[in-house]
Amino acid sequence: MNGNRDGTTNETTPKRPPSKNPTDAEVKPPKTEDDVLGVIEGVEQQLTALRNAHAEHRAAMSELTERRRKLEDLTDELESRESELSAREVELAEMRQEFEQRECDLVQRAQGLEQRESKIASQAESLERREAEIESEQQQVRAKLEEIDGQLVALRNERAELETRELEAMEKLEREEVAAAQLVTVQQELKTAEGKLRGREIELNERSKALEELAEQTGSLDAELSATKQQLAQAISQAQEHLTREQKVSEGLRAQLEQAADQSAESQQLREKYDLLNVQLEEANAELVRVRNESKSALEDEQNKLGDLSEQIAGYTAQIAELTEQLQRSHAETKRLGEELERARAQLEGAPTDQQLEQANATISELRGQIDELGRVADEELTAEREKVARFEKSLAELRTQIDALTQERDTIKQELEKRGEMGSEELAALQTRYKQTAAQLKKVTEQLEQAAARHQKLRLDAAEQAKNYQASTEAVEKLKAQSAALSVRVEELTKELETERSSPKGIDVDAWNATRRKRLASVRSVLRSNSEKIRRATDALRDRYDQCEQVLVKRAELAEAYQAIAEAQQKHARKEVRSGVFLGMTGVGLLVLVLAAISWFAAGRIAPGEYAARVSVVASAGERQLTDQDLSSWGAYMESLTRDPQFIEFAAERMKRRGITALGIPGELSSVMRDSLDVVESAPGTIELEYRGQGAERSQRVLDTFTVALTSAANNARARRPDGATSTMPQVAQAGSEPLDTRRIETAGMVFGGSMLGSLILGGLLWSRLSAAKARFERDSRIEPLLDDSQWTMPGA
Repeated sequence: MNGNRDGTTNETTPKRPPSKNPTDAEVKPPKTEDDVLGVIEGVEQQLTALRNAHAEHRAAMSELTERRRKLEDLTDELESRESELSAREVELAEMRQEFEQRECDLVQRAQGLEQRESKIASQAESLERREAEIESEQQQVRAKLEEIDGQLVALRNERAELETRELEAMEKLEREEVAAAQLVTVQQELKTAEGKLRGREIELNERSKALEELAEQTGSLDAELSATKQQLAQAISQAQEHLTREQKVSEGLRAQLEQAADQSAESQQLREKYDLLNVQLEEANAELVRVRNESKSALEDEQNKLGDLSEQIAGYTAQIAELTEQLQRSHAETKRLGEELERARAQLEGAPTDQQLEQANATISELRGQIDELGRVADEELTAEREKVARFEKSLAELRTQIDALTQERDTIKQELEKRGEMGSEELAALQTRYKQTAAQLKKVTEQLEQAAARHQKLRLDAAEQAKNYQASTEAVEKLKAQSAALSVRVEELTKELETERSSPKGIDVDAWNATRRKRLASVRSVLRSNSEKIRRATDALRDRYDQCEQVLVKRAELAEAYQAIAEAQQKHARKEVRSGVFLGMTGVGLLVLVLAAISWFAAGRIAPGEYAARVSVVASAGERQLTDQDLSSWGAYMESLTRDPQFIEFAAERMKRRGITALGIPGELSSVMRDSLDVVESAPGTIELEYRGQGAERSQRVLDTFTVALTSAANNARARRPDGATSTMPQVAQAGSEPLDTRRIETAGMVFGGSMLGSLILGGLLWSRLSAAKARFERDSRIEPLLDDSQWTMPGA
């Protein structure tokens, strides 16, 4: 504008001299009237010229004013375009910074996603392991519950059997009491019973031969057991060697898997191989689960079989008690019969009368009935003994079948182990443990078979002893026969004496009386013979029962010893389980502490991340132009004052709101926070550093980055109005420190860890108390020591 004004002055100056020359010429003193008129006319012309000049000057001035206005408009438009260009440059810089920041955010998010994927994978693996542990624990609990149910059912069955046998014993007692009231006639059936006695002797000889054959079978079974035991030991050693080889193979596979995992990013071929190995490992795991289930079912079958054997032993125990009672009653009955025979003999030795003969006949009839009943009972007992021998042989056959089944199962497990070439070490260890448990079960069954063989050998010795007792009983029967014969002779003598006394004439019909007497004597003889035979058979049966009861009591003692050995083995196994349980418990507690510590640390990072310091630098530049020290100091002062400018604070709050930082979207709140937490320092001429302190590293970095971008944008927008004319740029985005300025996160993590650990301990204590109570109830309900108490078992006659 100054230049235009100068130009206007230069244009008007040349027009002034022409107008002054006529005026000066006309101002001279007029000489005449014409001159005056000429002067006046010249003045008028000059005035006209002046008016024209003024009009031209006004027109020129208006034109200049219009041109100046247009020039100013152009200047303003140019300045606005320059400010718009600078704003666009700033926006482009901001967009470039935002783009770079987004790229950094994307890279960080990708890294975070990879870390989260790895964490999710590890958590999924831990969850799978936990699910497997929970499933195994549930299976163990179910197995224990099934065992408890089985034992309860067995106890109920035993109780029912005991009740039924008590009823049977009462019925037998009633029948024996009725039979004791109906025993009649003893002597006349003694001779007929001798033939039956010989038949019984033949049967006993056959039975002793059968027992000898059974003993031979037991010996062969012992040999088979020893051979099976050797085979089992060889199979176990082979399986252990095979498991060792499998562990080596699994370690090699694991090394291959780790090498494939390390080189997965380098080669797609190795990744495919890794996937193939994973598929094979999953197949091996599935096959391991199937083998575990089969082993578990086999173990459950063996446990059921052992329970059945326990029930059979309990049944044998009840039968022993019943036989003991019957033996005691038979002894008492035999003693009573002997006393009655003695009384009959004493009566016959005196001077018999008709009344005495009738009493003797009644006594003989009663003894005959008793001996018949004893013979029937002895027959039933002999049949029962044969059934017991058959059952014992059947149980031996079942045990032999169990041995064959366990051998087959051992071979099957061995084959499965040979097929498992790609299992992990943990699966192989678990399978080895399962195999050892199966071997232990086989060992227990083998020990039970050995005990059964020992009992069978004992039974054979008892059979030999029974043969000796039979010989003694035969001698006793011969003595009874001699006594019966003497009694018969005495009866004949008494009969003759009666005939002699009644042969004297007393006015009585001697023939009729003799006929009646002969009939009576004949009936007495037959009754005495029959009763003596029955007494002999009853004595033999009672003696056999007594021997059997002694054998059963001896076997009960052996059973108690076997139970004690089993209980000691179970205690040793329980101690081993306690040691392994303690180790697993400590491992679980350590893992729980690590997991809770990690969760507490990450939770504290979300809840109270701590105070972090973020820093960023802003640099002044003028392109090709060199900034002076005064420009740099002016720029620094302007930037520092701009951070406290209310208009800029509003602009920055709007930027915060757009970036999603709503807490700082209010100008008053942003001004208060920046006044307390923001430090602006001029580290060098043309460079200022901004430091912001806030909660969380990422949030502090984002807040400072947004604030700095807004600061540079506002400064660049006002660059044309500043004397320095410098452009503000950010060489790099804001960076936060790696370490917090306080310990708030550590304190919060400690509180979270302490609370979660306390809750875990309380929950674990509750679960432990319930499991301990359930175990105590189970052990209390499953005790069988009262059945083996010696005070409840007494020998007959003791």
